[in-house]
Amino acid sequence: MAKKISALVRLQIPTSRPDAGPAETHALGRRGVDMTAFSRVFQSRKPDDGRTAVPVVITVYEDRSFALVIDPPRCQASHEPSLAG
Repeated sequence: MAKKISALVRLQIPTSRPDAGPAETHALGRRGVDMTAFSRVFQSRKPDDGRTAVPVVITVYEDRSFALVIDPPRCQASHEPSLAG
């Protein structure tokens, strides 16, 4: 049986901090998420591609567990003229 979703939280989390900051603590702590577990999961999954902050989507379930998805970097449109044709 699927877990019931309690909340869907979207955040921009700085990659330089070793633990959860005030924004993450406020957004997730009031929903009952264990911040130590969240910090551990985020630190193990954060990308090392030079970005200063990464967009994440956290699904919080009714049993206070969570699922973390780190969004891929956005593509930047090239402003150079095309050489084709």
